[in-house]
Amino acid sequence: MNIEQSVVENLKKSVNDNDINSQKENEGVNENTMSPINGSYRGKQNNKNKKEHKRTYVSERYAKLPKHILEVVFIIKFNAEIRRFTAKGIINTLFTRDEIKAKRPYVKFLWDKFVVNTNGLNHEYNYNETFFINSLIASFQCFAEIAQETINKFCSEELSDDHIADISSDNVNKIIELNKQNADIKSVDVED
Repeated sequence: MNIEQSVVENLKKSVNDNDINSQKENEGVNENTMSPINGSYRGKQNNKNKKEHKRTYVSERYAKLPKHILEVVFIIKFNAEIRRFTAKGIINTLFTRDEIKAKRPYVKFLWDKFVVNTNGLNHEYNYNETFFINSLIASFQCFAEIAQETINKFCSEELSDDHIADISSDNVNKIIELNKQNADIKSVDVED
């Protein structure tokens, strides 16, 4: 069995495990319509890396989108808090512009656009809208503030004073610099 057959078998298993066929967005997706975005196939798929599988493969219909658009979509689709804050920013922006007046609007992020649903009506927008970019950038600031509050609460509850002293901006800045130097390291794969 060559690597492509192995990938096809794993895709079939993954499709069945994730119940992808029941999702409207991925309707008609099968092993023949999946394309790797990075140009290579992964040989070993299992339950531990389903998220990586979702990040690596997109439907053939969307695989033709420019990589920079897909990377922005990956940020939104695979980060729940960023998605939530971005949606809130979009809704608040549209409310201030009086473009929507519904009480419960909903934002759905698709591969090539995002849709704002208000009172059963869908309004489609491209990802190059400036209010989307502003909302996305603001979502990171909101996420950082909420994360900082959560981390501070955790540290005050769980860590002793000695351990809290080890947490400093100098140590954090050293780690940030190391991360920038080793940006090509995506993740560490551990063999079972």
